[in-house]
Amino acid sequence: MLPFPFAVEHETPVTPTAPVRSSHARLPNALPAALLALLSLLSLGSAAPLAAQSALPHAGPTAPPRTTERSPASRRASLDDGWRIQSSAHVTGTGATIARTDFDTHGWHAATLPATVLAALVADSVYENPYFGMNLRRIPGTTYPIGNNFSHLEMSAGSPFAVPWWYRKTF
Repeated sequence: MLPFPFAVEHETPVTPTAPVRSSHARLPNALPAALLALLSLLSLGSAAPLAAQSALPHAGPTAPPRTTERSPASRRASLDDGWRIQSSAHVTGTGATIARTDFDTHGWHAATLPATVLAALVADSVYENPYFGMNLRRIPGTTYPIGNNFSHLEMSAGSPFAVPWWYRKTF
């Protein structure tokens, strides 16, 4: 735990010309030393002191070094990565078939969750960044008139997003 509580709420982006507005007083001058101390405690599970730690008041003895080994009872599966997605238009089989551990996901797209189908496809380099230039208009199904509220329009039949998508992970 750091030797002082602090919180900062930024109201404007931090730029060289825009001042940072904070709901609290300026951060204490010891912040860089405290961050170095925290990083030294977290790095490689070691509690080896850094020179910057000597500037901090100590509440007690240094914590024992952490080990990276975990007991079988404390192992946890990561549910955010290792997902595969595919359009239901390209998958044959029922949910029970797709849920089998021996189901072949060759040709499916890698995904890290949480993500929408489009975000996962952009991350998997299927589509270019839709926020750059006219890349959004190159994505199939985006043939609606520019400037119109497309949420009230029918989705084109050729859109890959007109059908459900499967999200799949084996664990």
